[in-house]
Order: sequence, then C-alpha cells, then structure tokens
Amino acid sequence: MRISEIIKKTGLKRILPEVTESPSKVVESHPSITEEPVTQPPKKLSLKDEKSRGDLVSLREEKKTELANQQDSLFAEQIYGEAINFIKKILDSLNKERPILDFKLVNQTVKKIVAKVLSTDTQIIFLVNKSTPDNYLYAHSVNVCILTIKLASRLSWSEDKLTLLGICALLHDVGMIRVLSLANESDKLTPQKYEEVKKHPIYGKD
Repeated sequence: MRISEIIKKTGLKRILPEVTESPSKVVESHPSITEEPVTQPPKKLSLKDEKSRGDLVSLREEKKTELANQQDSLFAEQIYGEAINFIKKILDSLNKERPILDFKLVNQTVKKIVAKVLSTDTQIIFLVNKSTPDNYLYAHSVNVCILTIKLASRLSWSEDKLTLLGICALLHDVGMIRVLSLANESDKLTPQKYEEVKKHPIYGKD
C-alpha cells in the first residue's frame, strides 16, 4: 500500500515535521543566519555646505596670521624703542663728565636687532620711517643700524660680522652730540656753523 493511501485512511492531510526548538533558537543555532545592522550612508555635503566649511577654515587661518603679525609688530616696536632709548642714554651722557659707554650693553642691543632682521618678520624695517624731530638723531642712529644690517645680511654675512657692523652703524654719529645745538637750530645755518657741524665725524673719533 502506498504511503499516500495510508495518509488518506488516517484522515491526515499532511505530516508536519516535529519542531523541538523555538524558531529563535533555530536561528541562533545557525551562525550563518545573522541580522546585519542597517547603516545609513554618509550624508554628502552640498556645494553650499562645502563652501561654508572652506570659508570657515580660511577665516581661521586669516585670524591666526593676523594675530601673528600683531605680535611680530609689537615685538619689533619694543626692540626699536629699546634701541632708541639706549642710544639716547649713551649720547646724552657724552656731554657729562662720566660718559656711559657699556659695550656689553651695546652688543646686546645690536644682537636683538640682528636677530629681528634675520627673522622672517619684516616689521622692524617699516619702523625706520617713524622718527620725529625731537628724537631724530637717536632714531637716525637706530635706522642706519637696521638698514646697514639688512643690506649686509643680503651678502650672507655671519651674525658676528653683522653684529660688529651694527655696532659701528649705531654709534656712527656719536660726534653729533658736540654740535647738536647747532644741528637743531630752526634757522638756516651760516657757512661757519655748517662747517662746524660737518666736523662731527672727527668729534666722534675723539
């Protein structure tokens, strides 16, 4: 007798397989059947968003550069001001009984200028146009020192040579202190007074 006929006689329509495990356990017992997490694809930035991000980065870089320039400018002005005050102190003392001429301090002052000129910062070069009538002689001495060092640096001079040259440039007009009253006269100098002013290099040597 066929199996199909036996099934008909028993009244069963179909034979179901015996399930001994819950469906969840069946899934767990088959590691190949796993549920993969649903991941969202990364959101693509629009052209407007990309431009905004680029503008923000550029703004930050500009602010950083601006702050660095401000710091360089303040440092350059500090060195420039210290040099003017220092040469003023020296020149003013030359008319006194005990002049002040400390070459150690002169060397330190010029070394600061050399370091600033050799740096990537150019702020100190722009300060040479800031002299005023009341500090002209002192500013002139510092300006000559700065420009001389700058020119010599383009010749690849060593720092030691630049420092020595800078000292000479800073003190090149010390003789002017002997004729400063004549040089500061508002009226045009007479030929005799002008000849006296022209002697300041000799006075400086003495």
